[in-house]
Amino acid sequence: MAARPYWKGQIRLALVSIPVEIYSATKSG
Repeated sequence: MAARPYWKGQIRLALVSIPVEIYSATKSG
């Protein structure tokens, strides 16, 4: 049974979403 490393997707999602949150928070002031 070959389980796909879903944690890689989680890390990638975090790496994308964190800067987006920071950017939107900075943009809105």
